[in-house]
Amino acid sequence: MKNTKILQRGNVSSILKIFLNRKLITSCIKVLWSIQTRFFALQYIAVLFPKKFKFTSVDHSLDDLIPFMPSYAKIYMDFTPFWIRTQAFLLENFGKQSVVFIKEFIASINMIYRRAAMVYKKNFSTTKRPVCKDSAIVKMIHKIDPHLMCIPSLHIMVIVWTYTKMRLIMRSLSCETQYEQQLKDLRLHAVKIADSVLYLKQHSINCIAAALYTLTVIDESVVAQCEAEDFIDLLLVNSTDIDIDGVCKIRTYIKELYRSFLDQYKNNPQESWEKVLLDFLENYNSKGVI
Repeated sequence: MKNTKILQRGNVSSILKIFLNRKLITSCIKVLWSIQTRFFALQYIAVLFPKKFKFTSVDHSLDDLIPFMPSYAKIYMDFTPFWIRTQAFLLENFGKQSVVFIKEFIASINMIYRRAAMVYKKNFSTTKRPVCKDSAIVKMIHKIDPHLMCIPSLHIMVIVWTYTKMRLIMRSLSCETQYEQQLKDLRLHAVKIADSVLYLKQHSINCIAAALYTLTVIDESVVAQCEAEDFIDLLLVNSTDIDIDGVCKIRTYIKELYRSFLDQYKNNPQESWEKVLLDFLENYNSKGVI
């Protein structure tokens, strides 16, 4: 059994290990197709034909407490390599017995993109991004990302789903205890990526609540309410740029909005889960057309 830690795996080697594996090729093609069609292509169509779609600005006044920090760009870009490294780790350490888990995991990432697109295609959402002249990575992000898919945040959905699913997979492989520290490290790394979306102004605090709500609705056995709220309590935990009172206000708002989404869904079982988010976008005070 290999000893390389999950977060220490190389990105390129991890991508090659997963995407060139003949047993996983079909699953990989499907998820790549979803990313291209339900994330990039859908946004570019909206940019070309803006009059055919709804657009909502989802900035919140509490977002102003969080400074714009381009230095977080590198970790922001890690959200896709993050989930790929976890699966490469499984394949490297557990071989054939891990393939069934990896296939299911990749299929679940595909499903997350499809679920999120159910909201996007009916109402796009965005935030105000400061102009950045000093960071090549941020300038690249601003150039290639039309920035119209904020609610629910795929960044948050993917990273939270990844570390929670990895714990369940390790449990199924009867090695959860053995890898307990690495699982904790995965969670903390996910929190850092979550912080980065706020510091880069790629998402509002509204987007985090929406993402966690969507995950809980998708499968509460993977992202239960207690797990979602524990994750919220870790946000900005190491921040030196926001005072404690500000951090508490941000976490409280996210948690209350998350609970509000869940309550609306549970109190109206006849309605679809996405209607909760679409109603929020429809009635949000900062609504505006791009």
